[in-house]
Amino acid sequence: MRKNLPTARAVPHTRFRGLITTMLVMALSLLIVRDILVRRWGSPPPPPDVTRRLP
Repeated sequence: MRKNLPTARAVPHTRFRGLITTMLVMALSLLIVRDILVRRWGSPPPPPDVTRRLP
């Protein structure tokens, strides 16, 4: 009877999943850094174009 030995297919699958996870984390990091840089050095948002009535 065979014991629970890792198959040849399980090793590349684990590497593939690790690669996908790494790429997703890197993409998320890039998006966060880009958002921070745009907010830091971007132009300020325009003032709202809404007229308020004074009481």
